Formats: sequence, C-alpha cells, structure tokens
Amino acid sequence: MKLVCFSSQVSWVSSEISLWRRYPFWDLVDFVALLWISIIMPDGDHCCVPSCTSDRRYKPVDSVRLFHSFPGSKTTKTGEPRTVSEEEKAVRARWIVDIRRDEKEGEFQIVDYQTCVCSDHFLDQDYVRGEKQVGARLKHSAVPSVFPWSDKPASRKAPTERPSSPPPRRQRNPQSDKAKYNAAKKDVTDLERQLAEAKAALEDVEVEWAMKMFSLARFQDCDSDIQYYTGFPTMAAFNACADFLQLTEENVISLRSKPLDDETRRRVRGGGRKSKLSLREKFFLTMVRLRRGTDFRMLADLYCIDTATASRIVTTMVNYMYLRLGSIPIWPTPEQVGKRLPEVFVELYPTTFAVIDATEVKCEVPTSLPAQSQVYSAYKSHTTLKGLIAMAPDGAVTFVSELFGGSISDRELIIKSHFLELLPTVGQGSSVMADKGFDVQDLLARHHVKLNIPPFKNAGQQLSAEDLQRTQGIAKVRIHIERLMERIKEFNIFSKIVPLTLFPIVNQMWTVCCLLTLFQGPLLADQTKT
Repeated sequence: MKLVCFSSQVSWVSSEISLWRRYPFWDLVDFVALLWISIIMPDGDHCCVPSCTSDRRYKPVDSVRLFHSFPGSKTTKTGEPRTVSEEEKAVRARWIVDIRRDEKEGEFQIVDYQTCVCSDHFLDQDYVRGEKQVGARLKHSAVPSVFPWSDKPASRKAPTERPSSPPPRRQRNPQSDKAKYNAAKKDVTDLERQLAEAKAALEDVEVEWAMKMFSLARFQDCDSDIQYYTGFPTMAAFNACADFLQLTEENVISLRSKPLDDETRRRVRGGGRKSKLSLREKFFLTMVRLRRGTDFRMLADLYCIDTATASRIVTTMVNYMYLRLGSIPIWPTPEQVGKRLPEVFVELYPTTFAVIDATEVKCEVPTSLPAQSQVYSAYKSHTTLKGLIAMAPDGAVTFVSELFGGSISDRELIIKSHFLELLPTVGQGSSVMADKGFDVQDLLARHHVKLNIPPFKNAGQQLSAEDLQRTQGIAKVRIHIERLMERIKEFNIFSKIVPLTLFPIVNQMWTVCCLLTLFQGPLLADQTKT
C-alpha cells in the first residue's frame, strides 16, 4: 500500500517537473514546496463535507485549494505509531461535529491521511501564515467553519416591546354585567327548550320508523302477529317469558365460560360500539328464527345488520335461554300430578305419572360414512336426530332428552337419556304410558313402575275384545302427547332439514323449543279434576 502511494506521488512529481520545464518562470523554491506537499499532504482526492464537490484532480484556476486530513491520526504516513494528545482528540471531535457527519460502519468512516476536508471550509486566520497559499499549514486548533448552511443565519423574531406599566383596569358596570348575564341565561333556556323539542321529534321519528321496519314495536299490538312470528299466544305471554329470562346485559355477559375480570367486564359493558338492537329485540329476532325457521341472511336484511351479527345474536340468545329455561324444575312430584290429573286419565288410567314418546327431526347428510350410518333412520328412510319427550297427564313437558342419532332404538334411547334415573322419585304403584316400541317393562320394574302400552296382536289372530278396548283407551289418552309433539314441530326450525352448521347448538335449540311450549297455555281443555 505504501509502495503504491509512493509511486503515485512520484508520478505526480514527474508531471510537476514537466510543468516546470514548460514554464520558465516557475522557480525552484515553489517546486521544492510543491514536492514537500506531495509527500506530507494527505492522499485523499475528495472533500468529505456534504454537498462539497472539491476534487484534487481539478485545480481551481484563480485560487489555491488545499486538502487537510483529520487531526489526531494514530500513525504517521510511514506507518509508525504515534501518541495522540487530548487536544488533538478534542479538535478531531469538533471537525466531525462541524461537518455534520457521524462515523457509522457502512456509511462514513474516517481513514487517516485519506479522508480530507478542503481549504474552502477554512478561514485565512486558521493558517499559520494567516493566508491560504501553497504549502500553508493549519493551526493545531483550527476547525472548519465555512459551510453552505452557515451562510444563512437563523432569523429571530424581534422581541415585542412591553409597556413599562400595566394598562389601567376597566371599571366594571354592575348593571351592564347583570344585563349580559340575564341575556345569556335566556339564550341557554331557549337552547335547552330547542334541544328538548328536537329530542322529542327524534323519538317520534324513531317510533314511526320502527312501526314501518320489521321489529317488535311493529307487531306488539297484534296478538295474532306475535303468535305467528314467535309462537306465544299473546304479547302478555311474550313479556312473561322475557321477564322470566331476566334479559340484562349483566346476565348475558356472565354467560361466558371464562369469568371476566373487572377491567374486561367494564370494557365489555361500556367499550365499543353500542348495539342498535335492545335485548328484547334480540329475543324477538331469536324467536323468529326458531318459530319461522327464517335463515340468517333474511334476518340480517330485515334488521339491516350483518349476517354474522344475526348468527351471533341467535347463538348467544339460544345458549342463554337454554340456561335460564333449563333451571325450571319441570319434573313433578306424585302429589302435583295427582292434583292436576285430567278427568280422562282418572277414568281410564288413574296411576299414570307420565306419557313418553320419541320423535325424529331430519338433518343434513354428514360427509363421513360412519356418521351417516349413525344418524340414518330406517323408519324415516333419511338421516335424522332422535329425542325422548315425557309429558305429564295434564299436557306439560316434564322431561326432554338430548338428541341422538336416528339409528338408535327406543330401548337404547330410554337408557341413554337418563330417564330411568328419575323414576325413584315417582313412587310405587305409578305407571308410565308409551307406544308399542317401548318394550321396557323390565327396566321400569326395577323401580316398581308399571308400563302401559297397547297389546300386541298374535300372528294370524285378531285382537280380543278386551285387548281392543285397552288399545282404544290408551290411544284416547296418548293422543295428547302427539299434540304436544305437534306443538314442538310448529317451531319450523325443526320442520325443515337441520343443517350441519347448527349441530353445535342443536341440543340447546331442541330443549328451548320444547320448554317454550310451557308458555303456550294448557294443552288439555279439562286440566283438573272436577
């Protein structure tokens, strides 16, 4: 490296000698000084100051331009180490600050005797001889100070003249101030009155708009509309169910499986955008979904909300209704059944405690072959879900099982539904009425409960007069559970094919629809003994 630098210096000196020979007025002293500069001056060709284009290869015509390396070099030009004083370190730091360059790896690094600053950025008094000339040396404390950004000093706004003494205070006029106060108070009163009128007008518009939109407010004055869309016979029954559910934000939020801390609960209550639908309106929307089987797309269009929002509302409300309605103690005691035993049961089967039956609802065909075989019903020739219902003699629902695959038998259904676990509370001598498919006399006998089912006809023989009379008697009272099943199937969500997307909440929907029949009035006209 040193050899290369020396050869370049020799070539430069050779060019200067040829120049000296060409111009006879070039004297020997200047040549020696130029030769000295070529040896001790830095090897860099460019000025490192931002926006400066000075280059050693292009000399100015009418001035002298020198190039100075950074002070505080750790070695000499011949490569020998040297001691750097504290003064040199301070001057070197000043150079870096003044040229507005920071040493960063990959961006700007100072190389001894290579990184230079040209003489254009120094004043004449920065040199030892007091002027810029060939061979001139900088003072040890000299720092660059001539830059493009130093030519324009920052302008400063002239200070505002302040009065020597504060202005005299204005004398207050009590009568004028009182008049202004009364005028302002009158304006505030007028604005409050206008605001109240605007709020009243807005409420009238909202009520008028709600009467035109699909909403509870539109149908609440017509019991036939309420029965059509929700299944409740009257608006009073709808309100009674809503009151029982205790529809409050606190209760609906507490439905979450994971408890919420105080901060999260406060954010959920008050944070975010407020729902445009009240909880009663959401309850009405859910009932429309269950009763009419209206899909989420149509519900979203009717309420001007997103489809996902409609689905989320129904899912939340169904789960909440499942918890609240599931808390009703629908399994009666023998004394309660005896007090409300209808006359038809008193005459024919006075020991009847419950009437049971199974029902099936069609569902979408699963893609899995094992799942298809599990839900396929040979009786319906379709994939179905099957559940067990128990009814008290007065027509009230007393037991609702979860839904099982349609391939399950009636005997297996009554075992897996946990119905038998409730029989110890029935009492000895009571009986359960069922259809022929429920041949579970041995299971009921363990709990000292009898089974009343229609008699079977022997092969090639007709029923006897006694068996025929018994069959007619059972059919006469079993018709009421068929009517109960019809009430449940009037919730059109189950009269259609249940899609697979509803399987996560299908048991909750099934239980809710069964228990909602309790709010539809008595099933039997004569509900008590005379």
